[in-house]
Amino acid sequence: MSIDRDALLAALDAMGGEDNEMALSAARAAHTMVDQAGYEWDELLVERLPGTIVEAGPVIEVSEDDESIMKVIDSMLARPALHDGTREDLEDFRKDLEKGELDPEDRAYIVGLYQRVQD
Repeated sequence: MSIDRDALLAALDAMGGEDNEMALSAARAAHTMVDQAGYEWDELLVERLPGTIVEAGPVIEVSEDDESIMKVIDSMLARPALHDGTREDLEDFRKDLEKGELDPEDRAYIVGLYQRVQD
């Protein structure tokens, strides 16, 4: 599932408002959007703040074949700042891929995640 980027940005912006009830409502709306889309905040928020270093690693030509997916998974697992939940998911995906049991939806998710962290 996807997130309406404009709606999420509006909710995040509204969290800084003077009205506490509106700010809380905006925070809950943002959380609901992320939760319903099946994401974690660390998957959406990429380190781009001034003074931070993004450890992207080499760019891999991505397709949904087994070899490409394995390279992408290994590339993301090599990131030291990877969220524990994301790391566990990727390790599970890797095991499924090794057994030949990785679903097409999971392949698409992995490719999408990799593309987001590379941008």
